[in-house]
Amino acid sequence: MLICYKHVPLGLLRSCVFNQHLILRTITVRAARTKQDETEYTGANKSLIAPLPERLLRKHNTAMSVELKQATSDIQRFTKARKFDEAWSVYKQTLNPDAAIHCAALNVCAKAFWHDRALQIWDKLPEEDRSVVSYTAMIDMHGRHKQVDEAERLFREMTSLGINPNVITHIAMISAYSMAGHGGHGSGRMENALIHFKAMQTTMLPQSSVQTQQAAYTAIMGACARDGNYTKAHELFQQMLEAGIPPTHMHYNTLMTACASQGYSETAQQVFDMMCTQKLLPRVEDYTILMSCWKHDLARCQQLMADLRSANLQPLRRTCQELLEAHVLARDGPGGRVLVRDAGAHLDSGSRKVLRLLGELDRLQD
Repeated sequence: MLICYKHVPLGLLRSCVFNQHLILRTITVRAARTKQDETEYTGANKSLIAPLPERLLRKHNTAMSVELKQATSDIQRFTKARKFDEAWSVYKQTLNPDAAIHCAALNVCAKAFWHDRALQIWDKLPEEDRSVVSYTAMIDMHGRHKQVDEAERLFREMTSLGINPNVITHIAMISAYSMAGHGGHGSGRMENALIHFKAMQTTMLPQSSVQTQQAAYTAIMGACARDGNYTKAHELFQQMLEAGIPPTHMHYNTLMTACASQGYSETAQQVFDMMCTQKLLPRVEDYTILMSCWKHDLARCQQLMADLRSANLQPLRRTCQELLEAHVLARDGPGGRVLVRDAGAHLDSGSRKVLRLLGELDRLQD
């Protein structure tokens, strides 16, 4: 519970926020990377194929020199640690980079949201060196930029050249449809995501590692969650269990994400409780999405915040945002102002949703 003994005028807080963020940008590379760092955890927002292309890059290493092998290894290591500038530096310093080095660099660009750099690499990559790995990396990059049309174009191009997509390629396409959102094409994109999933579900997927199978189900369930389709997400979850694939936090989180947009608070609670019975300790990300599902019940959200802290977890910006929304929906002006004051930097002052909530809170009477 948050307790207040002092009162700070909300108008002063909002003026500071406004002065710091005078111009609202729709999206920038920096904002996208910052947002990804925090929202990677959520079922619907998870970067689903992040570590997988790196494994495939090893297929190019058989005829590489010692120097190129080391450079490729260093790029992969820095990328996994999210040290993108260091990875890029290795790439730029590599003399006569081969296809594997280029693929590793494309993977860096996808994760770092370096759109232009990826295109520069792609343009100078000889057509004969373009493989399923490089095409998948480019599809991933366009998907992260919500450029689903470009992702589709590349998929058609690679298949027309006789390059067969693999499991990772299909996961990248599913993620592209999921990240693109509705945009007036929600049902069509959902159908396309399902087509890609079915293309591998009974053929390539059973031959893949457990990690890859889990990633595939997370991807398609995430697409359903973004579409607000809990029924389909749960159906896929059941298929995963029947296939003997162990669920992870991500799968339960994605089910709760599907509940959030529909207001299925009781169902989300059942999913949360089921996750706990599987000996998966709730993470802050799981408490956060559950709070989103209970946003019309302020007391429940406050209890979840207390439970989170009792578990020695620290709230994220998104957690505080969900609690702020619960205060606003409950028309609890005093409590909301206490949260704003005590949360401090834990509220994302650059978020349009937070600014909207602050505006609504300012209009509430004490």
